[in-house]
Amino acid sequence: MNISILVEDDKVFALKTWEDSINLINKKNKICSIWLAKKELKKMSFFDQLIWYYTTIGVLNFLKLFLFTIYSFLLRVINNKPLGFKKLSKSYNIKFYKYDKRAPKRFDSYLRENEIDILIIMIGFVLPTSTINSVRVGVINKHASLLPSFKGLWPYFWTILYDSELGVSYHLVSENIDSGKILFQHRIINRFDSMTGFYLYVFSKFKFHINEAIKNLTEEKFINNDIKKSTYFSLPNKRDYEIFSKKSAIILFDDFFFLKKLYE
Repeated sequence: MNISILVEDDKVFALKTWEDSINLINKKNKICSIWLAKKELKKMSFFDQLIWYYTTIGVLNFLKLFLFTIYSFLLRVINNKPLGFKKLSKSYNIKFYKYDKRAPKRFDSYLRENEIDILIIMIGFVLPTSTINSVRVGVINKHASLLPSFKGLWPYFWTILYDSELGVSYHLVSENIDSGKILFQHRIINRFDSMTGFYLYVFSKFKFHINEAIKNLTEEKFINNDIKKSTYFSLPNKRDYEIFSKKSAIILFDDFFFLKKLYE
């Protein structure tokens, strides 16, 4: 299968995830290209994102996340790892492109002309229908909940808020958000003390889970999870966070040690 990757410029979680996953995927498939999109949160500008984080989750969490980003960068420098997706692509001899949401036709044309079978995405925006239709077999997305429950943004946050079961789903992308056929699901029994710790775990398992999702897609094996209620949530507000903070945390200093362990 010819595979392309569309990923946002996330150097904390996504960069290491793909660094760990490329070799496993390439054993049975071929990653042809990596397309890098600008990181965004619900169409907010970078400044608006900072304001939202600061006003919603508080100054202490804001500072911890900032330090976590710097710490992630230092770990990559110390371990002589690529500092961006362009260098990562070059190290694996994979073609690298910049993705522009304002000009999706260029991306669509590439997918068709290069006969891309599968597109794997790690993005926070909705793909145009034209892009979905330009892929020969399907588009795969990871979502950190047991779909169809907790579609949308910050799924761990809402799962904890409503005392529900944790998990991760890999599904085909359709026109409706997080509503395509489910390819693979992993129920997570252990609890986490923080949202950051949860996502570090989810991304550390990505290399194994994505290969299962690709295999199930090629064999047309889908999971029926209609017994779960379909729910959708957007970004939380300050009141939501106050309730959440009584049950879990956004980030803890233990997460710094967890991240270091992943680099060992």
